[in-house]
Amino acid sequence: KILEEVEGFENLVQFIESPATLKKKKELIRLGKKIAELRDAELEKDGLPSGINKAAASSKFKKVFPSVSSMASVSSCSDSSDTESDSEEDLESLVQDRKALMKKLRSSFYEMSSEKKDSILSFLTTINSEIVAAKAMFLAYSDPFEKYRALLFEYAHTLGHGVEAFANDLYLKARQRGVEIAPEALRLHGQCVGMAVLWAGEMSKNLGKLTGEGYTLHQSFPYLFNRNNGFSFGPLRELCDQLGVDKEEFVEKVLQVVRRDNKRGYCNCSDPKKSVDQLVTCRPGKMLQSSDPNAEIRYLVEVDEEWQANVLGQAFDGYFDMVADLQGGEIKFLPTSQRKSARSICKSKSKTVAKHIRSVLMEAYTVDAAEIRQRNSDLAESQF
Repeated sequence: KILEEVEGFENLVQFIESPATLKKKKELIRLGKKIAELRDAELEKDGLPSGINKAAASSKFKKVFPSVSSMASVSSCSDSSDTESDSEEDLESLVQDRKALMKKLRSSFYEMSSEKKDSILSFLTTINSEIVAAKAMFLAYSDPFEKYRALLFEYAHTLGHGVEAFANDLYLKARQRGVEIAPEALRLHGQCVGMAVLWAGEMSKNLGKLTGEGYTLHQSFPYLFNRNNGFSFGPLRELCDQLGVDKEEFVEKVLQVVRRDNKRGYCNCSDPKKSVDQLVTCRPGKMLQSSDPNAEIRYLVEVDEEWQANVLGQAFDGYFDMVADLQGGEIKFLPTSQRKSARSICKSKSKTVAKHIRSVLMEAYTVDAAEIRQRNSDLAESQF
């Protein structure tokens, strides 16, 4: 169902990234910073818990995160001969300006065409209801603390957490060096996990467990939603190049996080150099099983760290920077670029691609279900 809401997703991204929205967002951040500075200055003036320690900590903090908008101290505010009442008026005026701008931002959403607005609302409603319903099957009953079967929702989080930590460290390094971070290089948790879904699929393919149509279907999920390059590594690679971070450093830093992954404690690895991950077989949603009962109940399998390093190296080289398209009735993966909208290289609308993917996937589920019924029937007959 989420697949067929792809147009709503794309309309949401277009709204968020439109020049008009970004302009309002920039002004809202500026106003928020100023409001925070004035409020902190008032606290220090009143002798409330702020003082020298907070001012010193804030100064160090802002050297690393100059764009962060809170915790500004009086030392960061310019000296002023304005009266206290003038300051209060300025603060109130800024608060009202920010409220008015927030109202304009909300209005700009509701002023969109009904078709676009409804598609966005439908996407948000569907994705939330489907995720909540899926998690409720485990978390509300059999595994509320996400220790057993509910770890299914950790799929692709092993490398996903690793690249997320690497990216955050990269942003810190950029700010320390005064290097501007391009907006398209910012990667949030979901984007990092989305990239790692592709890497998990590739590892499964390399093991011969996910091939042909099953592999194509699996990779098409994130590629379908990549027409805005949100799951492409390219923008991060450009920032790496600016900061002198090479492939070897990237791979090693991600693996350092993976080695501390809490899922390693659920099963005994046969070798200290081994790792654990979650991989798929045959088709999307069918997890590879382990002979270790502690691992199997959590959909975990033992993997070589080398396998993870290989897909990370491929990601650094842009191997997974692609978008799904439908050409001649077949799903095709086309290389994309962060400088060029993927829409310009695709022949089919994203919704058309989504319907095809879902149709083929449902056929695979049907075949799978028939095979399971046959096996159960054969087993029952053998017992008589």
